[in-house]
Amino acid sequence: MQLAKMHGIGTAAGPGETAYVFFSRSGLPPRGPDRNRNWTHDIYVAESNTAQPSLGKRRLLAAEKEAQEPVSVAQNAAGRIMLTFEDGLNTANGMS
Repeated sequence: MQLAKMHGIGTAAGPGETAYVFFSRSGLPPRGPDRNRNWTHDIYVAESNTAQPSLGKRRLLAAEKEAQEPVSVAQNAAGRIMLTFEDGLNTANGMS
């Protein structure tokens, strides 16, 4: 996968030898800025096998009109995953 136009990347452990790779990107394939020169990164996730490192199919996880980036990943000992990222819409309400 081309790393151009990405912002933020992190991993979390899944079951067995699975790892989840989260990243912010301006589309698949990358689009770059929109016609107003705004970046519209969305959050994607892909699975990876830790024994044979390669990314599986990427899928959209979070998208809005403005950028959702950079994604950061944390995981606790019980395996729960938390993602944080900026919401470019400047909404009155926060997300969790």
